[in-house]
Amino acid sequence: QCTDGVCAVIPAELGEACDDTIPCAGLLTCDDGVCAALPAGVGESCDDVVTCVEGLQCFEGICVHTGAINVSLSWTDSLADLDLYVETPAGIINYANREAGGGVLDVDDCSFDKGDYLCTDPTGTHVENVYFEDPTPSDSYAAWVRNANSDSADPVEYTLTIQIEGDDPIVVTGALARRATSDPVAIPY
Repeated sequence: QCTDGVCAVIPAELGEACDDTIPCAGLLTCDDGVCAALPAGVGESCDDVVTCVEGLQCFEGICVHTGAINVSLSWTDSLADLDLYVETPAGIINYANREAGGGVLDVDDCSFDKGDYLCTDPTGTHVENVYFEDPTPSDSYAAWVRNANSDSADPVEYTLTIQIEGDDPIVVTGALARRATSDPVAIPY
């Protein structure tokens, strides 16, 4: 489409034709010449059109695993690397130890490497997620957040969501300055 001598490609919508010269809009994928909403995998973007593959759920625009316990962290500041920590009876799960006590860190967004923040989607919501398919009942589960690094002048706002199968979610919001750590939140299981 051209207006006043300037031409622009208008992305194709769901079900419309696409090719190398006509891209698909948003999260749609060109599949055999037609824009399609193929299901997204772990750590990939999802929305109202692009769903997650079976066994995953869309949390804050990112596909994550689900289980009897889900502990999810989200934040929007792209100049920050927040880390989720989950204590289990068998040890602590975090970026350096992705599995313990039946829990798995399946999504770990944003890292700080040689002066750059590496995030899946720099303009989107960032997510970290730990899930337990079959946890052992115990009173020693807890979760907390650490601001590993940030270039923001203000503390970085975050939301910690703890979902125990069949219960209402526990939602904790906070803000952390660079290198600060939140108080642990008990996970009643």
